Amino acid sequence: MKQGELIKRYQAGERDFSGINLSGEAFYGKQGGEIDLSGINLSHANLEKVIFSHVNLNSANLSGANLKDARFNGYLDDADLSEADLTNARIGPCSLNHTSFRKANLTNADFGASSGLIENGKRASREMDFSESDCTNAYLTSDFVAANFRRANLKQAKFLKGSLYWYRAYLVSADLSEQDLQGQNLSTLNLTQANLSHTNLSYANLRSAILVGANLCNANLSHADLSNSNLSEANLSHGNLSHANLTNSNLTKANIAEANLSETEQNAILLHESNIDNTIGLTEKSRLIWRIVNQQAIGEDLTGVDLSYSKLQNANLQGTNLSNADLRNSLLTNANLSDANLTSAQLQQVDLSQANLMNTRLVNSDLSQANLENANLSNADLTQANLNLAKLSHSNLSQANLASANLSQTILNYANLSQTNLQDANLDKAVYTNLYDALNIPDLEKLRTKQNKTPLTELLNRLPMYNTAVTESLQPGLTREQITELTKDIPHQIPEELYQLYQWRNGMNNYRGGDFDVFVDSQNFKPLEKAVEESKYFLKSNDYKWEDNWLFVFGQGTDNCGAYVVVLGDENIAPVQNFDPEYRDYSPKYPSLTHMILKAVLETDVSFEGANLSGVDFSRFQMSEKNFSGANLSGANLSFTDLSRTNLSEANLTGANFYRAGLFRANLTGANLTNANFQEADLEGVNLTDAILNNTIMADV
Repeated sequence: MKQGELIKRYQAGERDFSGINLSGEAFYGKQGGEIDLSGINLSHANLEKVIFSHVNLNSANLSGANLKDARFNGYLDDADLSEADLTNARIGPCSLNHTSFRKANLTNADFGASSGLIENGKRASREMDFSESDCTNAYLTSDFVAANFRRANLKQAKFLKGSLYWYRAYLVSADLSEQDLQGQNLSTLNLTQANLSHTNLSYANLRSAILVGANLCNANLSHADLSNSNLSEANLSHGNLSHANLTNSNLTKANIAEANLSETEQNAILLHESNIDNTIGLTEKSRLIWRIVNQQAIGEDLTGVDLSYSKLQNANLQGTNLSNADLRNSLLTNANLSDANLTSAQLQQVDLSQANLMNTRLVNSDLSQANLENANLSNADLTQANLNLAKLSHSNLSQANLASANLSQTILNYANLSQTNLQDANLDKAVYTNLYDALNIPDLEKLRTKQNKTPLTELLNRLPMYNTAVTESLQPGLTREQITELTKDIPHQIPEELYQLYQWRNGMNNYRGGDFDVFVDSQNFKPLEKAVEESKYFLKSNDYKWEDNWLFVFGQGTDNCGAYVVVLGDENIAPVQNFDPEYRDYSPKYPSLTHMILKAVLETDVSFEGANLSGVDFSRFQMSEKNFSGANLSGANLSFTDLSRTNLSEANLTGANFYRAGLFRANLTGANLTNANFQEADLEGVNLTDAILNNTIMADV
């Protein structure tokens, strides 16, 4: 039968076409004008290689049909495909609410990309039945909310394609109990409230998986990789996690009672309010961490303990003796360490942002690369402490003792240094803006010339993060040596801009969260090691266009945007371009990383007072009513830029280009305009009081 005859008979009211032969036929509707075949009976029909494009097959009966190499794009809600042969079929994008694939042969079937489609607050495809189906080599990369996979063959099924977010399964509330998923790659998948009880997940890759509230009771997770996974409120009771990797996993409120954690990697696990009754194999270090975060350790003697890579945020350690303790890379945000003794403690790369360190003794401690932003260090003793590359923006250091401390390359923007003792402190290349009451900083003019400021780092440090989840997920920056080591196998020049970006922060440690948190411009910011790893994957893959001088730095943060790659090769500049294989968009996006971050910062109300933005290309940007007082804009390109009512007082504008710029009522009081070019600029109402106009090219009046 031909498709035209079937449609004609269907429209005449006939519904039973069971057993017919439609092999090779094609049904092409269009979006908003789908061909309606809802409720049709095509059971046991020969539909091999049939194309159903934009066809409504809601409530259709396709049970037992031959659908080898068939293609579906449309609606299959409530459809019955039980016992159908869907070998090599392509199913997607489709709406599959309550669709039955029970006992179907789905060998090599491809469900395409996850639609991310939301209807009435819920995912579009829900509660499908895959029980007893054969999914050998099938690509199950779509939405499977509350799907039933009981007794299905998933041994060789694939739940994601490479590192592309839109090709991965969405398995919230799915029933995967009693399955054999040994060695499967389930990394980054959303398995919130999924049923994985009694499932074999040994050697499975669950890195960065979302398993919030999942049922893993009696599951076999031996040798599984659960690093960076979210297991909060999950039930892991009686589970076998021996030799598993739990590094940086979130076990908040998780039930691990009577679970076997023998020989597991337990660094940086979060155990707040978790149930550890009769848990086997929990290390003494993990038990101490659990006690600190759940029962407190006020005033205890913890001299020399190993708490490295620990998650201790909000912990109360007031008055605790932690002298000579190892707290490297630990998370102590909002912790109370007032009156504590941290003499000679190892605190490298520790996160103490917003922590209370009043009256704390930190003599001779190593706080290199530590994050102390917004921390209260008033009256703390930091004599001879090492704060090299530490971040102390907005911290309170009033009356603190920093005598002989190493503050080289430390960021002190907006820190309170009133009555701080900085005698013999090393402030070489320290970065500071708007320090107040810092009356005893030695040789301030000499230090000012050593500040380690570049336009990109200035912009990054001014980048406001309105999403706290993003702020908390940003990792401490790397050293140049670490960046060089991680990129040593890349056969192209690493631009200085890329060094500066990763020295600032090493990406996000949770760059694809449940809320799809993003960095800037709808993009996630990948850790350098992840960017290098994924770039190598794409280079080896035959499925994507990829150049060996691309680095996958920014991944799509929402479902409706492509990713960005950074182009390597230039000594200084790192251009940014689109990477969207779905729409084959590889076009240039930004001429540089500085340009990308500049756009993001200019969209906020942040102040640029005192910023070093020498040589930056601002051409055609909207910069009206911004504050650039005292900023260094020498050599900047401000042509065609809207600077109306902008404050440029005392700014260094030597050699700046204002060609055709709009400066209506701008404030240039005391600005240095030597060799600046104002040809054809709008200077109506500009305040040039005390401005320096040596060799300045002014607009014709």
